[in-house]
Formats: sequence, structure tokens, C-alpha cells
Amino acid sequence: SDVYKRQFSTMASMPPLTQVPADKLEDYMCRLFKIGDKDSDGVLDALELRDLLKRSGFALDDQTVAKIMVAVDTNRDGVIQYAEFRGAVRALIDDLHSSEPSTSAGMPDASQVNTAELRSYLQRLFKI
Repeated sequence: SDVYKRQFSTMASMPPLTQVPADKLEDYMCRLFKIGDKDSDGVLDALELRDLLKRSGFALDDQTVAKIMVAVDTNRDGVIQYAEFRGAVRALIDDLHSSEPSTSAGMPDASQVNTAELRSYLQRLFKI
């Protein structure tokens, strides 16, 4: 829908994560989760996660999405609650920060990171 596309295009133009205050990052994660939660049941199922990752620019196969789902679903109920999603995103951000060279002026924005790098970050985070 047009609303979905507008929400996603707004989020795609976010500044680099190092420049986003913690409260704004929390708001962003909440909006991202709500966009992914297409049926508004308060959780992301495997299909919603796959679609959210795909819309975020990750070209991941179903097997990789399934591995991410298992890694993020810490209470093993088959869906991802917001707390699990937030924890995974924060861990990814921490991992990105820790892998930065000390001379770096800051994290690159999404347009400066190629798909292979993003996949590598995800694989390290989720041990896939």
C-alpha cells in the first residue's frame, strides 16, 4: 500500500546509526517492528520477518531467514515479540560499533554498506 511505502521510504533515509540518539533509535525500531507486523497481532511471524528483511534491502533466502528467526526467537514460541526484536537489533548495532576501525569517523549509512557486508554482520550476530 502507499502508506506502507511512505513509511518505509522515510525510514530508508535515516542518518547513520552513530548519529541517532537512543530515544530516536528506540522509536525507529518500534516503527520498523509495526511495519513488519502486517496483521497487527503484536508479533512477527516468519513470513513477516522475511518480508521486513526483504524490504530493508536484505536479499536472504528462506533458510537464512529461518535461522535468523530461530536465533531471535529467544523464548522459542515461534514468533518474535518486540522485546526479542529490539534485543537483536541492539546486538547488531553493538556488533557494528565494535567492528568499526578506531580511526573511523563513524558508521557508514546503509547506502555505503554492500549486501555482502550486511550479510556478514547478520551471520556474525545470529551465528548462521
